[in-house]
Amino acid sequence: MQADESSQMLREVRSAVRDFITRATGRRYRVVVSNGVITVRLPQDRAPLAAEIAREFGGAVHITVGFKRFPSGNSSASGNSSGGSHLSGLLHDMPRELPGIHVSFDPPEITIPSGGGGGGNVIIRNTGPGELTGLFGGSAGWLRRPGSTLVVGGHWGPRAGTSKVLPRRPGDTASNWWSTGTASCEPGPDYQVPAGRYEVVVPLHLDISGERQTLAAQGCIAVVL
Repeated sequence: MQADESSQMLREVRSAVRDFITRATGRRYRVVVSNGVITVRLPQDRAPLAAEIAREFGGAVHITVGFKRFPSGNSSASGNSSGGSHLSGLLHDMPRELPGIHVSFDPPEITIPSGGGGGGNVIIRNTGPGELTGLFGGSAGWLRRPGSTLVVGGHWGPRAGTSKVLPRRPGDTASNWWSTGTASCEPGPDYQVPAGRYEVVVPLHLDISGERQTLAAQGCIAVVL
């Protein structure tokens, strides 16, 4: 088969997959063609839809549900998978405190419905003797079981991150929004984290007077229902 015929076939299959999803859900999810492969990316609560797509199109379409490939359940993103980004280790190695900075969360506890997401604000207070100049940012909140360093889940999908100005004077505060979700990145067949209490850790990236530093902000609990 010539290259142009193969490309035309891929476009036709992609269009058929899009139409199938729209008819089934009334929504549009991302269907991409890359390196000759059609991939459908679905949220963590859409495993039943993934099964329908697989029955309809078979091996012509690769499907991911949340952070995992369907139906294998193998992780395709950060987390505890040996093929991932080793996020658990990176967060474990980040400092929890920096001199002159106190981190807290507002609210200190959030509730997330299974399959959904939630978030809040991370607050930075200037507790040092002098001024802080620079920026900080961090929009991703990751879930860990209390007392564990292993990341078990988080937000799946696009995320818009913004940087905020550090609190300049001693006693000043600044806040930035973060969000998390219930997509599982643990090994195994489950695409969503089970109900329970989780510790949230938010990796913050700071530029203080031109010096880049990282901080693992902790102190918020997420209750998944």
